[in-house]
Amino acid sequence: MVHPNNEIYRLLAGRGEELHAVVEILDPPLRTQSQSGDGSAKLLLENVAIGVKDMIAIAGLRRGNGNLADMRGAPREASSAQVIDQLLSAGAEIVVTTSLLEYAAGAQHPEIPETRNPLNEELTAGGSSSGSAALVGAGILELAVGTDTGGSIRIPAAYCGAIGFKPTSGAISLQGVTALAPTYDHLGFIATSIDLIARAMEATSPAYRAQVVEPALSSGAIVIGIPRALLDDLRNDSRIVQRFHKIESDLKERGYKLVDLESNLLEDFRSAFIDVVLYEAWEEFGAQVERDPLHFGAPTLTLLQMGAEISTDSYHAALERRRIALDQLVGYMKGVDLLMTPTVPFFAPENTPTLDSQMGGYESLYTEIFNVSGQPAITLPASCEPMVMGLQLVGARNADAKLLTLAKAIAPHLL
Repeated sequence: MVHPNNEIYRLLAGRGEELHAVVEILDPPLRTQSQSGDGSAKLLLENVAIGVKDMIAIAGLRRGNGNLADMRGAPREASSAQVIDQLLSAGAEIVVTTSLLEYAAGAQHPEIPETRNPLNEELTAGGSSSGSAALVGAGILELAVGTDTGGSIRIPAAYCGAIGFKPTSGAISLQGVTALAPTYDHLGFIATSIDLIARAMEATSPAYRAQVVEPALSSGAIVIGIPRALLDDLRNDSRIVQRFHKIESDLKERGYKLVDLESNLLEDFRSAFIDVVLYEAWEEFGAQVERDPLHFGAPTLTLLQMGAEISTDSYHAALERRRIALDQLVGYMKGVDLLMTPTVPFFAPENTPTLDSQMGGYESLYTEIFNVSGQPAITLPASCEPMVMGLQLVGARNADAKLLTLAKAIAPHLL
């Protein structure tokens, strides 16, 4: 029974359910009493109520994956994903599992209501980490866990006016997480503050804890690279481009140095995205598609079947293009502290466009590149009309802490 005197539970059962962001409310919350060391240190996430995307194993619960059959009949998990154990050990309390696009593959299951946007319920919350973004954007939760293969944390966070962070590839273990395309899958966080994301990273990522955070830089020492050709893409909503230019101007006035960069290397990364995602998704789900195609919603089934058409040669050629591009990445980032782009080229649509649709084909214009490169990327909410937009900042690989430090300095200038 939901406790009527607990505000978070009241909101989850009310507003959260109305937004179709909730899969299962955990009452009482899932928590652990264990602490690291001698127990004297303050826990990083003590008493922070969190939501978890329903494709991450939690002991005793079903992993629903946004799929109706899994939600009803998947076996209950015998153990939790590593990231869950880490969050609980840091003092977090899991209060809800959150909705998502089916298998995080870019399409809503037709028999499951799509998560609505807390800023405007006529619009989608985006995907695939839909429920996590909606609950944070609605102010119900301060922190939620998501996954990101081509933008699935950053895109819904941008639509819902939240902060979304995809760390460097491999920074957080994917053990116990339903795979889509393992080469590009990432775990990350959606939150109301950068400080909370930093604490969650410290709790879950040994690589993050090992990073040396540089002393705070003055704005005059910060160099921001703009891949200008991406901004010139005619598919961008003109209002987002105009607001982006205003942000550029404001940052220059505050002493930041902005430099234009060519986009050829980024396009090389993009060219290695779709063949790898489709091929690896077929590797993950192809046997089940052939055994029981009706297990999947029709849009997801279509997407997965596209993977069967990707040859092994095409897959390895894409991985080789990625390898060559990665060899050039350090040189590309030399002399700049971060890259800056919009997060999405348009505002939240009424429904999430499928990957094989015209709009779905460029929804991840700015995000999928950095799944391929494995760079850390964060979306920050920026005021805009007719609604908030996302501004994406991208750091060098394994410089997650520096990126969060710089993002914290820039964020106040966006609202």
